[in-house]
Amino acid sequence: MMEHEKENTDNMMWYLDMGARNHMCGHKHLVKELQKVETGHVSFGDASKVEVKGQGMVYYLQKDGLVESIQDVYYVPDLKSNILSIGQLMVKGYMVLMKDRVLHLKDKHGRLVAQVEMGRNHMYKLNLISVREKCLQVNIKDKALIWHLRFGHLHYGGLNELAKKNTVQGLPDMDYEGKFCE
Repeated sequence: MMEHEKENTDNMMWYLDMGARNHMCGHKHLVKELQKVETGHVSFGDASKVEVKGQGMVYYLQKDGLVESIQDVYYVPDLKSNILSIGQLMVKGYMVLMKDRVLHLKDKHGRLVAQVEMGRNHMYKLNLISVREKCLQVNIKDKALIWHLRFGHLHYGGLNELAKKNTVQGLPDMDYEGKFCE
């Protein structure tokens, strides 16, 4: 069972950037399913370069309570601010409309994802609520029931057959007879 826990941090402020080629995050704990990148760096307007250490996903909580993800996010440890690439969002099918100092971000179905007012510095800052996965352990003493659940509520006769024929590696040979799913 998976539960998501809100992360209360100011690390989830994202700048929406027209000039950025990729989404980037400087906070390793926010980037999930992190894959190492062979070589790579990000160049900035002042000619400075910082190294890309990986690529992954960032999970955030939507206003409706559902968890959504930002994919293909570079982990750049030296980065002080998180950056959402408007170009990368558009490639993924998002629509961007900027009018009257407000940026409207819509998904590929035309649903409003975010509405962000322009800041005093002429930047669009989006505050997301980060979530991190939390695994919950279930303690069940009935081993037959555990295997029944692991196999998607397979009937106990089927489990008995698999165990006797040694079809599934690791499935213990135990008595599955006389049990039923409620």
